[in-house]
Amino acid sequence: NSVDKFYLYGENRTLLSKPLESSLKDYLQYETLEEVIKNIERTNDKKIILYSPAAQSYDQYNNFEERGEHFNFLINKYWHN
Repeated sequence: NSVDKFYLYGENRTLLSKPLESSLKDYLQYETLEEVIKNIERTNDKKIILYSPAAQSYDQYNNFEERGEHFNFLINKYWHN
């Protein structure tokens, strides 16, 4: 399997998009993780969301635990309703 789409957020999103531009990968940029989760395309197919932070998120979270807990909260809020 391959990645269908990259969703970038936070202050490093522009920096992280540079390699994707040159590889012609499909990506979208958002300000926050909540915007990403709300805007992931829904289909009737099974959806696998791999949350793999590529940089520190100190612009939005105090540590990786807080970031992970917020991710889980958002998945439950927007996808398990």
